[in-house]
Amino acid sequence: SVLRQVFVEQRTGALLVVRDDTKKIVYVEKGYPVGVRSNALSECLGQILLARKRITPPDLKKSLERMKREKRQQGEILVSMGVLSPHGLDEALQEQTEAKLLDLFGWDVGNFVFKDGWKAEGVPTGLHRPTATLIFDGVRRHYSDERRDYVLAMYAGKYLVPTSEPRLRLQDISAEATDRQLIARADGSKTVEEILNVPPMPRERARCLVVAMIEAGIV
Repeated sequence: SVLRQVFVEQRTGALLVVRDDTKKIVYVEKGYPVGVRSNALSECLGQILLARKRITPPDLKKSLERMKREKRQQGEILVSMGVLSPHGLDEALQEQTEAKLLDLFGWDVGNFVFKDGWKAEGVPTGLHRPTATLIFDGVRRHYSDERRDYVLAMYAGKYLVPTSEPRLRLQDISAEATDRQLIARADGSKTVEEILNVPPMPRERARCLVVAMIEAGIV
């Protein structure tokens, strides 16, 4: 709902989010998230690459040692080590930025404040996707079954109608053909249950898409 509001108001600035010892800053330009800072060690570039088996534990250890000694960015060092190509680094930085942002969809508590005008200086800006698409991925990856059930329960037996707000209604949430067929069914003539009954789309994906459409304000 916060990302949706920032999108509607086309805000530029930084969303500061805190939960216990974890702090994140989501930089936004004209309503779109563009970069993220995080103090979570698990979201460091090397840890993400290791988890995805793009580098080995010895690669990680050596890059960390060189970071301390040479005062350079880890990605730059990994490229100089020959374990990442420049293109691979660009992809990795985008994956890292998305991981930092989408992790927030798994939080059930936290505090936040928006600072207008803050710029993403020195922060990799690897997010170049519509807000609704990011919300869909966040729902798929990090919403628990209980949380999806909670959202759908509020709309049980109700008809999904496209919002009258053009900026929300016309968001791109998915380019997949089967997804777009489901989206088209939310025209005000069908209940949530009828929309979810769309073979051959897997029911779990259909549930995630409908929840994301609700959360993004498309319906």
